Amino acid sequence: VYLKPTQEPRLSDLIIKKEIETYNSKTPVTAGFNIVSEEKDAEGNPLYTNVASITLSAAGVESTTIHGIPVGLHLTITEVYSGAGYRAVSPTTVEILVPAKKETDPVANVTFTNTYDNKNTSGYGVNNTFVKETEWYCDNDLPGNTEGCNGAPAPSAAPAGGNVQ
Repeated sequence: VYLKPTQEPRLSDLIIKKEIETYNSKTPVTAGFNIVSEEKDAEGNPLYTNVASITLSAAGVESTTIHGIPVGLHLTITEVYSGAGYRAVSPTTVEILVPAKKETDPVANVTFTNTYDNKNTSGYGVNNTFVKETEWYCDNDLPGNTEGCNGAPAPSAAPAGGNVQ
């Protein structure tokens, strides 16, 4: 018998599915999703937050899997952008309890369904990814600017190009 010196959090996965019933064949449709836990930390911030996007180029179903979500969290998943020219035919917000992985039902699944609204609307969605290596900073390197974000002095080691990292 061996004792574990520390407790490891149990993690699970979430599959978000996007279904398009009818499709406008002119452009791909990208939907955006916001994932937030009901549970909060000591400062009142959600213990878990994330975003996801799914792009479809035809009627049908596509999915994305988010790995490493703590088991037992109550999550609210909201479709915040359904795609230009598409409307929801299912609820745009789903609440779930993240289950432990099992062989018979390994992860949590949610599905959002939309259909083309017969309006010729153009647009597209993007999913930005930010990585914190040591410190967050904002590079505001517009010509003549001497301030960084929120009035702070511009960082001297920030890369050029106006990127937030």
